[in-house]
Amino acid sequence: MGTPSLYERVGGEPAILAAVENLYERVLADPALAPFFQNVQMETVKLHQRTFLAHVLGGPGQASAADIQRAHAKHAIEQRHFYAVSDHIVDALYSLGVDVDTIAEIITLLAPLSRQIVNA
Repeated sequence: MGTPSLYERVGGEPAILAAVENLYERVLADPALAPFFQNVQMETVKLHQRTFLAHVLGGPGQASAADIQRAHAKHAIEQRHFYAVSDHIVDALYSLGVDVDTIAEIITLLAPLSRQIVNA
């Protein structure tokens, strides 16, 4: 059997569900980020985030660069917003017991996606 994917190493679907819930608790409490989520269906946002994270970590789900860009196009997202969400992802994963090296691998995979997300 090969090396487990990051998705498997973090705990699979239950861990992704918990991480996304934890992430959005943090994001919605962040005054710099909360305005992006006014008047949106949070359950839909969370579903997309779970699919996205699962895909990036080598699990099930599909998320293309075009999908990511389209989802963020209607918002004026600056690099500082991207970094803030990244920090919240780190904190969410850490609070769930994911080890620091695995979190670093995940952030390394997420960082280049700023090209599809940052648009202002």
